[in-house]
Amino acid sequence: MPVPLFNLPILGITIKFLFCSLKRDTFLLYCNRNQKPVPLILLFFSTDTTLSGEEVLDFYRTRFQIEFYFRDAKQFCGLTDSQARDVNKLDCAFNASFASLNVAKVMMKERGMEYSMSNFKLLMTNTFLTKRIFEATRYRPNQTLINHIFKELFGCAA
Repeated sequence: MPVPLFNLPILGITIKFLFCSLKRDTFLLYCNRNQKPVPLILLFFSTDTTLSGEEVLDFYRTRFQIEFYFRDAKQFCGLTDSQARDVNKLDCAFNASFASLNVAKVMMKERGMEYSMSNFKLLMTNTFLTKRIFEATRYRPNQTLINHIFKELFGCAA
């Protein structure tokens, strides 16, 4: 029987069947979201047949969050850049990468930004370069005007 999942307009149907190549019972969650112009059909598999449809979706969501977290840490926070071989030094490098990712997420949330590490990195790079230019030229910009423009760019001003 179709049931709405997570208060979303998705209907999920659960099916238990024997997966021949795995030689075991398998659980299939079929989700159909009737979107226009292209309908969205999702299939989620699990070999744990005791799980409900919502539990399977929770596991998939958690899995993808973890994968995106590692991807961002590798691409933007230098997770794979350490050449250390000592366990303690590697531990420190990994913790520094994940800590910087957490700080970036908090800063984006505080600024009301959409979560995008590439946009955040671009913003931080531009801010750094702008400060360096002002310091090198010894130019002192109008701070009130800069704050107003910054708030306007991030949608904080009326």
